[in-house]
Amino acid sequence: TADATVEGDETVALTLEAGTGYTVGTTVAVVGTIANDDVSTPPPSSPTALPRPTVITALDLDGFSASPFWEQVGNAFDNTTTTKYLNSGGPNAGVEFSYGVPTQISSFVITTANDVPDRDPASYQVYGFQSGAWQLLASGSLQLPAARLTDAAAVVLPTLPSLTQYRVIFPTLKGPGTMMQIAELKLFGSDGSSMATPLGAAAMAAPDALAPAGAYQPIDAVGTTRLLRDPQDQLYAQVGSLPPAALMFHGSPVQMTSLPGWQPRAAETVAGVHQVAWTSPSANQLQVWTLDAHWTMQSSTGPLEMFSAQTLSQEANFLMDFNGDGRIGPVL
Repeated sequence: TADATVEGDETVALTLEAGTGYTVGTTVAVVGTIANDDVSTPPPSSPTALPRPTVITALDLDGFSASPFWEQVGNAFDNTTTTKYLNSGGPNAGVEFSYGVPTQISSFVITTANDVPDRDPASYQVYGFQSGAWQLLASGSLQLPAARLTDAAAVVLPTLPSLTQYRVIFPTLKGPGTMMQIAELKLFGSDGSSMATPLGAAAMAAPDALAPAGAYQPIDAVGTTRLLRDPQDQLYAQVGSLPPAALMFHGSPVQMTSLPGWQPRAAETVAGVHQVAWTSPSANQLQVWTLDAHWTMQSSTGPLEMFSAQTLSQEANFLMDFNGDGRIGPVL
């Protein structure tokens, strides 16, 4: 009788006895096996939270993406529900992010922001960059709760390839407004996959020049990104709980004295882009480095005069009073 019970294989021994009207051809027992054809269903694996992506960029597929400096895209990955990511692009706005190693995403959870529900996403699209182009991997509707600062039900994705670059786009919103908002975008991988091992300690550290063991002295500890120095005056940046990564310039580590006459002041990730601020006490000026995902210097902005509009804007980005006027950012 067929059933769904998982059990071991069972044997049956059949022996024909002598009798009238037939001839016994085999007098010894013939053994047959009833093979188990049922399998146990493993319990569902608990999702593993993925670390903060190394590069995070605000995005709108319609070509317009803007956020107030206090509601930048990095807020969606800061594990703090009291901050939010708001994009004035409205529908088709979202986030593009990258990991240092191929990463498989199995699900995500959205936390509602503390503002009107009309700005909440009502649908999603997940894109991955492979074979030289962005490809749509998954899509569906969203049912975000009306309650604010609340986790929505997890969105379970089909089996996606392991990639380094992703986009999560929200094509529609609950209301007719032109702003999209979320408090958090929590990403998960699956147990037993290549991402079951946390990336922070080993895999994520591989591309970066990691600091040697020893004490660090913070130069700037404001925000989620910290600027550090080691006992040899080498500079490092640390995002959240990830290992500190050495600042690099043309293949060489950056030191406190790498820019004569300039002092390193702060590191921050602004709209998904790594930046480091330097000030010159003698010239009373500011310059800002833009760095890649591994904290290698790419370009510089400045020098900027200390009371210029550009410097006041940078004060708001770094949450630091560079010009010493007792205020951070422009006065409204």
